[in-house]
Amino acid sequence: MNQKIFCYCICLLGCLSCVEDINLDEKHERQVVVNCALHSGPAQILTLTYSNPLGKFYYDEVEQAVVTLFEDNQPVGQFTKNGFMQWKLEFTPTEGRAYKLKVDVPGEPVITASTTMPPRVCVSQVKRGGLDEPIYFRQNKTANSCYVFIINNYGDEVVVDPIVYPHNELADQIGTNHPCVDQFNMEEASDIGDTTPAFLSYLRISNEVKDVDWPVEFCVDGSLQQSMLFFRAASKEYDRYLKTSLQKMLVYEAFDDPSQWFDENVVYSNITNGLGIFAAYNDKVFNYTIPE
Repeated sequence: MNQKIFCYCICLLGCLSCVEDINLDEKHERQVVVNCALHSGPAQILTLTYSNPLGKFYYDEVEQAVVTLFEDNQPVGQFTKNGFMQWKLEFTPTEGRAYKLKVDVPGEPVITASTTMPPRVCVSQVKRGGLDEPIYFRQNKTANSCYVFIINNYGDEVVVDPIVYPHNELADQIGTNHPCVDQFNMEEASDIGDTTPAFLSYLRISNEVKDVDWPVEFCVDGSLQQSMLFFRAASKEYDRYLKTSLQKMLVYEAFDDPSQWFDENVVYSNITNGLGIFAAYNDKVFNYTIPE
């Protein structure tokens, strides 16, 4: 069907008597790119770069800036530069508090963004079966949407603290029968069995579904052995950023699909006078690297 539509569009373009040239030499407007996702840990990380024109993959860092974090409109500290593109602040956010970021870069307009630290997902394990069986959970209603994903630890070590290391991998598929799961990234083929629908890497559990009898019991299926299972509560900004990023990625998943040429998905940004994202998330982790 997509190929038929594509061929039709090409033929239609050939029949038009008036065409407008596309300006491929349009100048790129360089902007400051700010990326920071607050979390419940003791140190917050922020990156500062300049945007690039299409086709350039090396990013220039912002070398000088004053980056201030506010909690409920009161300053709580300034980020200090501690590496290439990277800035750090020793601070632990509090659930339910509102946060504002202010970035002053010489020669640039003042950059601002806001978010709120979400509460942790209220979820508990109720049943764990055999090696290849789903794990069952009970969840209370939450004010925020959340994302569920599996981080595989293929080494033999036991991870006492749920820390993600460079050699760990995000599982390709994850399944569930949760009544509030968003189906935007559901997979056509499943590698995890026929028990539950499979989704690409993440389950988005929406807080917008009506007429749900809370609490709900549901299962999570996938490569859960020697893994860490994350329930990540997302601020509204984090939720919109991650979902639109995944939607953009799904469009370009098949290189031979011409519909990607007409993609109008835009990755969400809440940065005023710049690009990027300032958001917050709060993890609850079930550690299955520790033997029962």
